Amino acid sequence: MVKIIKTAVFVIVAMVAIEAGSRFWFSDVPGRGCIVKDAKLGWKTRPGYTYKGFLSDNYGISYEQNIKYDDNGFISFGSLKPKGKKKVLFIGDGVTQSIYMPNAYTYPRLLANSLAIEIFVYAVEGYGMLQKYLVLEEWIKKIDPDIIVFQTRFTDIVYADPMLEAECYSSGFIARTHARPYLSEKGEIFYKNSYRGLFFLGLDLGSVALSEIGNIIYRKLYLNRQKEQFAKIRKGEDKSYERARGNFETVLVKIKAIVPSGKKIYIIPSDEEDPFFKDIQAAAEKNGITFVGIVPKAVRYEGEHGSYVWLRSSWDAKGQNVVAQVLAGYLSKDIK
Repeated sequence: MVKIIKTAVFVIVAMVAIEAGSRFWFSDVPGRGCIVKDAKLGWKTRPGYTYKGFLSDNYGISYEQNIKYDDNGFISFGSLKPKGKKKVLFIGDGVTQSIYMPNAYTYPRLLANSLAIEIFVYAVEGYGMLQKYLVLEEWIKKIDPDIIVFQTRFTDIVYADPMLEAECYSSGFIARTHARPYLSEKGEIFYKNSYRGLFFLGLDLGSVALSEIGNIIYRKLYLNRQKEQFAKIRKGEDKSYERARGNFETVLVKIKAIVPSGKKIYIIPSDEEDPFFKDIQAAAEKNGITFVGIVPKAVRYEGEHGSYVWLRSSWDAKGQNVVAQVLAGYLSKDIK
């Protein structure tokens, strides 16, 4: 009996130590510490969040990073009454958030340095198109942008339906530990965490350690299943994909409904994953939104050996510069 008690005490102490260590280690990791729950968006950037320290890129090169968000979670929030400049609102996910890229090298900042524009940037890891719409809905009248740029990925369709998201195993760490907004068949917004397992248990218990263990298991066991699911989608064998594609287009209709006529809307994809890429393009063009499909192609072309110029969850400095150059060709026509 004494031995059992000692073992139980040891296990409890070990679990507490692991949990405490996990909380300390991950509390200040960019992308984790800057996220808080939000009743409307599901999650958002922490208002006034700052991070200063050294990070390593994909090549093992250490660099100093300084991250700072304003009181509303914006990466950049320009002047609301700029003289001689057009206001451009950028809304995206982790690719535009570029948490591992110094702000001065991100494509919105590069564009602001080369064009007569005032930039407003709101981007959060794991966001789907409905969340991006909700951000626009809240800020379009306050900012009154002349141009709106949405950055998308194949996940914008995946995240449009909870069943498809669960099937594709595409959720990032943030999305797997928070409830996401979705559209019901009646067009009403509801919230659900599509992921189950240690992540969900860790969320319920408030355990960082369990969430991290779930992360390891997730990556080891389920990424191959994502490939299998994508194959089914390409063959037209996944009914949830059709539902998600319809929801995605519904969101675009909502976007067009709240954007005043005369305002330019762009969608820039960050990948070429099919059929997502073609379906996002078709939905955008159907709703009068300019689809800049050349972006991922241009980035890929500039990459070594035909690969993406990628830094963890976003483009690296070279990729950011390519995206800025491509967009400059479009935006320069709008600001004359």
